[in-house]
Amino acid sequence: MNQNCIDKIKYLDKKFSFSRRFGTKGSYEYIYYKLKNISSEISYIFKEDSKNNIQKINKGYEYEKFIGKKYELLNKNVIYYGLENGKKDNGIDLIIEENNAITFVQCKNWVSNEHYKINQKDLRAFIGDCFMYMLNNNINKTHHSHFIVSDEKLLTKSAELYLKENKKLKFKVVPFE
Repeated sequence: MNQNCIDKIKYLDKKFSFSRRFGTKGSYEYIYYKLKNISSEISYIFKEDSKNNIQKINKGYEYEKFIGKKYELLNKNVIYYGLENGKKDNGIDLIIEENNAITFVQCKNWVSNEHYKINQKDLRAFIGDCFMYMLNNNINKTHHSHFIVSDEKLLTKSAELYLKENKKLKFKVVPFE
């Protein structure tokens, strides 16, 4: 271990009291060893978390393709807007174009739990995203908004009430096969 490394460990030891925590007063090699092991574990955790996020993103993209194919089976012209634009899709996954109408689709392939619920704000945001898309692209057609999910238990009570009051937004449950 070189002097530069020892100096860095001394600095960290003063700042975070590693000697006291590890019971190794003055043994900078041992502190270095412990920090290296901790660093490896942290790196592994972040790598695993990154893999999980990629799997979730792929799962979402696969669901978008699945739903898009369902519209294509109905002879609809489907633009895979979310797949083409990634995170810059502005909340719109699919755009279905017809002669005198346009349909915006948001797809959610979530499993219901306390962390993943669709609330009224999510539904309102989607309607706003659709409106902004039409405004920004000078579209003056009849439009529809479809919010499609893979699990029927994803809605909060406020979202259920909002959907009952708002007939412009169609909510559908389409399990991912």
